[in-house]
Formats: sequence, C-alpha cells, structure tokens
Amino acid sequence: PVSDPEKAGRPAESGIFTIEWSPSADDESGVRAYEIQERIDTNPVWKTIRLVSAHRNTFQVGNSDLPSNPPRERGRFYYYRVRAQNFAGGWGEWSPESAPAVTGLPAEVITAVSNYPNPVDTRKGGKEGETNIVYILNQDAEVEIVLYDLLGYEVRRWSFVAGQEGGKKGANKIPWGGTNEANQKVAKGGYIAQIRVKAREKTVTVIRKIGVIH
Repeated sequence: PVSDPEKAGRPAESGIFTIEWSPSADDESGVRAYEIQERIDTNPVWKTIRLVSAHRNTFQVGNSDLPSNPPRERGRFYYYRVRAQNFAGGWGEWSPESAPAVTGLPAEVITAVSNYPNPVDTRKGGKEGETNIVYILNQDAEVEIVLYDLLGYEVRRWSFVAGQEGGKKGANKIPWGGTNEANQKVAKGGYIAQIRVKAREKTVTVIRKIGVIH
C-alpha cells in the first residue's frame, strides 16, 4: 500500500489520508474482498481495520464518524498491509508492509525506545529466541548501537547509515539473538544497549536495559 503522506512527502497532520494498492487477480475464482491491517509506531501487532469490496483498491483512513475509523493521532507513524480474498473463501499472501504514513514528526530525534520480548529466552530457536530493539527516528540519521554487559565489556556493535533500516525516519527494528561478535551465545543476565544517533542538529544517546534468560 502507498499513502498520501508518502506520495506528498509531508505529514498528514489532520490524521486523514488515503491508502491505495495494486488490484489483485484470481483467474479461477475471482477476487471478492480486501482485508486492510494497520500497526502503529514500533508496536509489532497488526490490527484489522477494514474489509472492503474488491471493486475498490483505495481506503480513506480517518475520514469517518465510526469509532473504528477516527482521524489518526498526530505525531505517529502508521503502517499498512493488504491481502485479497477470492470467492472460494481463500486468502492470498499479505502485501509487503507500506512505508510509514506520517501524521507529524516527534520533536525529539529518537523516541519510543524499547525491546521485545524483555527478557529474552535465547534457548528458543529462530525468531522466538531473539529480542527486537525498536525506536523511532524523526529523520534519517546515522545510528550506532553498542551492547555492553554489566561489567562494561563490549558484547556487540551495530552501525547503520542514514536511510537504511536502523537509521531511517520512522520505526526501526534491530533483532538480536543473544550472541556476541564471535556469534557465541552470551551468558544469562542483564545487558545495556547504548543507542547513539548522529542527527543533523545534534548527537543524542539513549540507554536501554535488556535481560537474557536461559
């Protein structure tokens, strides 16, 4: 999906904007409907906001008296994905996540710093054994994340250029699987993530505590 704020390159401060997507096709059963989902900022949870007829491939967010579609809150980043249903009742794959539909930029360079899950159980395999370091940037910026143990020894380091995942305007998510630079599992306990953002006007550093259990 593509939103008005993305196309215009400026925030929709009214909280009302349109998203559109390319039509789907099903040669056997035909396309019956689209399901639209939304997530906000660094929240990983997707929420279904509307089912629309397959005759439409646009939806106006926030332009409704219905409680389920109020104008979106200012200063947030909204993300969308869409999937199609055919007349046989089958669902297609979810579309790629949209770029953020911005309703206004936070005043601070970096906000909403968190990680989930916390603590993380690294005994679990795959994604379940990872924690995701998340934050919002109000501009593209160079970012460096350094992870320390509680004795102050460096465990892991990431560097991101402005504009790439980790250094892009909007929500950023960096997964960590509980390993050090040598790809060895770290000991259980507490760790400190130091996130340093080099923005246009200043450099900002924030700290986040991360727990690891085995």
